[in-house]
Amino acid sequence: MLWKRPAIRERPGKAILWGCVAALLMKFFLFDFMVAEGPSMTPAIQSGSVLFVVRFAYGFRLPGAKGYLLRWSKPKAGDVVVFLTPVGDTAVKRCGAWDGDDTFFALGDNNRESYDSRSYGPVPVDHIIGKVSLFQNPVGFGTSSWKNRSESGFFTKSKGAVPKTEVLEQPQVFDVK
Repeated sequence: MLWKRPAIRERPGKAILWGCVAALLMKFFLFDFMVAEGPSMTPAIQSGSVLFVVRFAYGFRLPGAKGYLLRWSKPKAGDVVVFLTPVGDTAVKRCGAWDGDDTFFALGDNNRESYDSRSYGPVPVDHIIGKVSLFQNPVGFGTSSWKNRSESGFFTKSKGAVPKTEVLEQPQVFDVK
């Protein structure tokens, strides 16, 4: 008699477990979703925007590690990155000029409202969590507006009008000052 492996529907617990393990591995090593808070990146990224962050854009790092285990590139001027500030807060800013080999200036698009490298100085490249690849600004019901960060700048693929909205009760994932 031949032994047959049980069908997946006969072992749903194991399938769910493997699915959770795969999802956690992708979140910690490949990509993540975050919610932007604060006005520092307006008008490009509004408070309440959902950000798709590519964690492996510049290298490979273990969760909680102080730096990259393997780094294959550095952000270019104009890249929007998520990083840890010198005081340990998570922030999203645009990469400005480079100050030497391993530090960069993080600049918010909204100069008057941004707490960035003009206040705390250059940021070590090893503090970068990832590159913002896509984001969705808060929209009204029945509309969709995903924006993509390309080499030529931001472009919009949208369905319907994109009204300006104010997010009143949005869970704070990280503080963009």
